[in-house]
Amino acid sequence: MDAEFITATAGYDNSQPSGYLLDVLDRRALNLLESIANIQKYLVSLINIEY
Repeated sequence: MDAEFITATAGYDNSQPSGYLLDVLDRRALNLLESIANIQKYLVSLINIEY
């Protein structure tokens, strides 16, 4: 496991509902997708400035 995964799940315990871990990972995946979208917008804006 990488450090980010361990950090994201550090507060996890068995008393949490079973969906808790999936919720954490879903949020992380959504954040990653939003970051990728922002990078794409930035790259498109660079291309538009170029031409």
